[in-house]
Amino acid sequence: SVGNIHGLIKTGEPKLNIARIREIAQALPNTPLVLHGASGNTDEEVKEAISAGIRVVHINTELRLAYKEGVKKGVMSSDEAAPYKFMAEGVAAMKELVKKKLEVFNNGAAHQ
Repeated sequence: SVGNIHGLIKTGEPKLNIARIREIAQALPNTPLVLHGASGNTDEEVKEAISAGIRVVHINTELRLAYKEGVKKGVMSSDEAAPYKFMAEGVAAMKELVKKKLEVFNNGAAHQ
């Protein structure tokens, strides 16, 4: 384990063991390492993990939460009854989060 879990940690703050990630990457040089459960880790920690050898980052919980909040906003902002209209807010919220995370994963390089 490198200090993370699936979903968001309810108490305390997750802390990745960057040294362990580096050790695993050195022991398995031709194996792409996956950080399962990176939702809730700081952007800086994720950047450090990538520098240490992580090649795939999972943030499903953060995406789901962004979608949920966007749908709530869509439902609350109008009397619209068509799901494809009020759910569009959820999709927009997820897209915005993905853009931000891609910048983190690519060390600040902007994406469109």
